[in-house]
Amino acid sequence: MAAGSRRITILAGRVRTSRRSDRMRAAASPILMVREFRSNDKGKTVVTKAGDEIGTVERISGDMAYVKPMQNLSNRVRQRLGWEDEEDTYELKHSKVTEFDDDEIHIRN
Repeated sequence: MAAGSRRITILAGRVRTSRRSDRMRAAASPILMVREFRSNDKGKTVVTKAGDEIGTVERISGDMAYVKPMQNLSNRVRQRLGWEDEEDTYELKHSKVTEFDDDEIHIRN
């Protein structure tokens, strides 16, 4: 590590830095930081925690992605997501995202 730089570790709701004097407690819940949506997220498959592929990102607008659901998406999964109406696309808020990878966006159920 370069002089003057600090390593930050986030575990179980506690933020620790490599400097003892800089230690501080965060909120009681764990901190999970996921990057913002990007234009290259368009076309990625959206996957639930349970591994269900729910749809494909059609467009991005700010902290919202618009997802076109899979044609074979079960009613059970639609209900869990609040996607019970017949829409072409559904809103996916950034706050629901747990991880981005090359081809998929993972969400909490």
